Amino acid sequence: CLGETSTTWDALAHACIEQGEFNLAKKCFSRIRDVKYLSLLANYEDAAKRGETKMNINLGDYYAYYGRFQDAARNYQHAGAPERAMTMFTDLRMFDQAKEYMVAGDVDQQKLLNKQAEWAITMNEQRRAAELFLAANDFQKAIDIAGKNKWADLLATITGKLDKAQTDLLRRCARYFVEMKQYTYAADVYEKMGDIKSLLDMRIILSQWNEVFALVRRYPTYASDAYYNYGQHLAEHDRFVDAQRAFHKAGRVVEARNVLQALTNNAVNETRFNDAGYYNWLLSKEYLLALSETLNDDLRADLSKRYHRCSLLSELYYAYQYIYEYTTEPFVDTPPVILFNIARFIYHKLVTLPGDIPPALSKFRTCYAACKIAKILNANKFSRQMIYLMRDLTFTHNLGSKRIEIEQLALEMEARTFSDDHDLLPLCYRCSHHNELLNTRGNECSSCGSPFVLSFLSFDVLPLVEFILPSDINDEDALNLLEQVPNSHLENVSSSTTKINQSTANRLVITEQGNTTRAEDKDPFLKKMSKYSPNPDDYRPVVVDRALLKAMDPSLVFVCKWPFPLRWKWYRIIVPEQPVGRCRHCNKFYHNDEFELALLEQGGCPFCRNKRDGETTENNDDY
Repeated sequence: CLGETSTTWDALAHACIEQGEFNLAKKCFSRIRDVKYLSLLANYEDAAKRGETKMNINLGDYYAYYGRFQDAARNYQHAGAPERAMTMFTDLRMFDQAKEYMVAGDVDQQKLLNKQAEWAITMNEQRRAAELFLAANDFQKAIDIAGKNKWADLLATITGKLDKAQTDLLRRCARYFVEMKQYTYAADVYEKMGDIKSLLDMRIILSQWNEVFALVRRYPTYASDAYYNYGQHLAEHDRFVDAQRAFHKAGRVVEARNVLQALTNNAVNETRFNDAGYYNWLLSKEYLLALSETLNDDLRADLSKRYHRCSLLSELYYAYQYIYEYTTEPFVDTPPVILFNIARFIYHKLVTLPGDIPPALSKFRTCYAACKIAKILNANKFSRQMIYLMRDLTFTHNLGSKRIEIEQLALEMEARTFSDDHDLLPLCYRCSHHNELLNTRGNECSSCGSPFVLSFLSFDVLPLVEFILPSDINDEDALNLLEQVPNSHLENVSSSTTKINQSTANRLVITEQGNTTRAEDKDPFLKKMSKYSPNPDDYRPVVVDRALLKAMDPSLVFVCKWPFPLRWKWYRIIVPEQPVGRCRHCNKFYHNDEFELALLEQGGCPFCRNKRDGETTENNDDY
């Protein structure tokens, strides 16, 4: 053997291994110092000691070392160890060859797919890796790869293969969908899981409000969150009134008030005074509702103050819209007499208003409008009084240019008779006193102190007189008494009641001593009404007891119902020939004809915009 080359020794060693002569092969490899094959032969010896020697497996290992992989696989197959062939090809990343030696349904299939997926990751084939992990049912890895790469379609495929009981994996998918803003997919996942709260959140984000409220009907527990988010959605789309209602349904009273307050402020800043009045009306309802639910005395006092303040502001802003348009627009279609009544109403409210004048309301603008209209209507005395008042007021913005016009108007009024047209003087239907146009007591009679009940369209005095109940009669009992059939000798009282109007020939005259015409004998209410204090500061409403309630004609009575803690208000119409209408929602009164016309033209009450029909003296059977 001396003088043989390493190549010869190597060839001899390999030939010995193929023939199973491992000892001789070991000597040959030792001669040429081939450590790799010496290690292989050492493994054979260890296996032989353990009794695990199989010739085909040994040959398979040898061929694998030698690089003859197909020969190695065949030997593994013959030895009944195909998994060794699969492992070999898997380690070599020869996955197609590995599949040939994979037993169907075997766990090795999953291992192969995992190995293949890991290799795909190494090769930066992320989508391929995710698909392989999915095929291997390694859902978590597939989900993470698809989610991190924002492959919503692949993630949707994965969720379709998950069972609804696999909540952790489904929630993982949903979280990735939310991160990708694929809320529709996320909603489908939450629906599959049965996670109603998260499903509702997704529907809200998608603004699928029909689906949201369908869920709320099935699961009322989530109504508050649904309506709150719906309110925010409406507010973002400038539907503030609807937003306020939604907040209210959600039980978010503070948010509802804040929306209304913001609406009010915006309307005032944008000189949309009619809207400002409407929003103040809604705000007053909010305070009234809170007042009815509050037990704390200090809080009740504060809420009551806020309620009355907002109610007053609603009336002022509603009326001021007409005055603002008259002083800023070249033409208005409101008749002068109505504008005149409105200007007087606003001025009287402002002079008796506690505290500061509300934002954007101008006493100067009101006086200016009243002065101009008074000139047209021959209310010369009132016009001159307005001019005197304007001298002490600051010019309103945009009216500074009217200074010369006002000075000319003042000169013209000085030349006229210092008197007012008698037909313009407001009549008190309780004491029959004609009041001055400029009344220091505001919108109430200067003789008896009775408050005027005005139409909220024409703003003239309506033939209504307020009455109250004794302390021992509550509102519901009074209503029951009123519904009873009147006594026989009083049944026709409404047809025989004396007419009261502004003409002296057709007016019931009541003296301070209480002498009355014959109509009082037929109508006890008129008799009681005639008894009043000549001092307006001592005004007391008419008190109607049980007997008088039974005797009154229900068709002549208006009952303004208010929620607790407010008491109902009761009014008797004095002139049945002048029909009066009332909105049951806001309890504002109107002349019947103008109210019905407003319902037709505007589809609801001019003041509160309520769509329901009102109540009139011609349809007054439910009070």
